[in-house]
Amino acid sequence: MSDLEELTNRSLKFRDDRDWKQFHSAKNLSIDLAVEAAEVLELFTWKSKEEIEAFLETNKEKLAEELCDVLHTILLLAHDNQIDLKPGGQGQGQAFEIHRAMTSILLHGGHAGAATPRNDEFFRAMVQGASGPVRLLLIPFARKTSTEREEVSQRHSLRIQWLNQGVSLSVTIAEAAKLAEQIRQAEVVYMVGGDTATLVSALRAVPNITELLIGKTLAGSSAGAYALVKYYRDNDTAKLGEGLGLLNIKVFAHFSPSVLPEYNELAQYQENLPIIALPEGEWVRLES
Repeated sequence: MSDLEELTNRSLKFRDDRDWKQFHSAKNLSIDLAVEAAEVLELFTWKSKEEIEAFLETNKEKLAEELCDVLHTILLLAHDNQIDLKPGGQGQGQAFEIHRAMTSILLHGGHAGAATPRNDEFFRAMVQGASGPVRLLLIPFARKTSTEREEVSQRHSLRIQWLNQGVSLSVTIAEAAKLAEQIRQAEVVYMVGGDTATLVSALRAVPNITELLIGKTLAGSSAGAYALVKYYRDNDTAKLGEGLGLLNIKVFAHFSPSVLPEYNELAQYQENLPIIALPEGEWVRLES
């Protein structure tokens, strides 16, 4: 077996162990590849030659992790489309380890509460591939009043548990004072939609929030999706904003052809990053 074949098998096993193949269409893998490549670029953006040299002296491990994520996605995309990457049939890859702290992120375009088959798939995908008990943390902080938070928490919690009856699953409703510890204990974190600024502010109040979220399955609908990415355009306020940046991309939820001018506004905002347009009721799964 060639080195390249061994690497491909490792990537396939990593995916199969989590039952993620169902989410890996050529389109989704291509989006994922753009996201991972953008994370490599981010390491060097706005740095001078001297700053890059200094950075690489102490951060080669970080670069290696990002390159492994790029290679992982390339291998899956090539395998799924029967593309042989070996020159002359001889593999020349070098062994690597997949970044084990890989974060799986589900981004939903909004109206996840609607009773549709596609939304059911979204709620099942949150716990897909779990090999043991799953602790899911539901964060309703995008809703402004306690009444709204309580209502949406109860509705979504019941639906998630009903759709995943074959899974040993417990759902906890987030509390601001306990949020850090609740995130540590959870395997899955789900952020419901609502007011983006309210949600992002609540998350940023938690020290080291991005580090706490890494390595988990994260799901967000509308405002929840915006909180997980670098930049977004809020549909209710028509404002451009910045999320936590766990994915170095831009997201436009509630997308339709009628909002192309607003989409272009987001595309031109700040950095030149990949942009994902998500219609209501649609979602994608990416890895970071």
